[in-house]
Amino acid sequence: MRTVSDSLPGIDLAKALASQVILWHHFALYGPMSATVAPLAADFWDWVAGPLRWAVQVFLVTGGYLAARSLLPAPWAPRPGGGAGRWLQRLHQRTLRLGQPFWLAMLLAIAAAALARQLISDSDTPAAPTLAQMLAHAVFLQDIVGQPALSAGVWYVAIDWQLYALLATLVALLGSGWPGGCRRKPADGPARC
Repeated sequence: MRTVSDSLPGIDLAKALASQVILWHHFALYGPMSATVAPLAADFWDWVAGPLRWAVQVFLVTGGYLAARSLLPAPWAPRPGGGAGRWLQRLHQRTLRLGQPFWLAMLLAIAAAALARQLISDSDTPAAPTLAQMLAHAVFLQDIVGQPALSAGVWYVAIDWQLYALLATLVALLGSGWPGGCRRKPADGPARC
């Protein structure tokens, strides 16, 4: 868990603002609100549906920065125990951190869609999920194995996990040094590479 001293207020603010922009982007694209509001402010709604989707880049960039900051704090910084055990521990921690809220959200989305199918007939209401869909989502591989999304925007959680897993794998393969032989920074000067 992050402490106050670990937090980065600028990054937290950027992510908070980007999340609200993405929320409105989803309102513009999905569900009955889109069809109702679009005729009232077509140009504005088109702008919300189009260019505002780029706000997701805030999450990709900050996520990459924070992952690199945690996995590779500095070329000369000592790294606690490497190897396969540390690699699996990092992936397990990341899986739980992303997975627990994601899995709960997916269960709630599946339940809400089931209720919606009983109450209304709308083309945006998703069909009942297949077992393959649920399993692919549970392990963050739905797009890789070609399974339809259970909810809008869930691709991001999968790509976040996949990119972190790739970086953690590269760090594990590199061990405690960088390519080119960087060594621990001496007290009187820069790292020697």
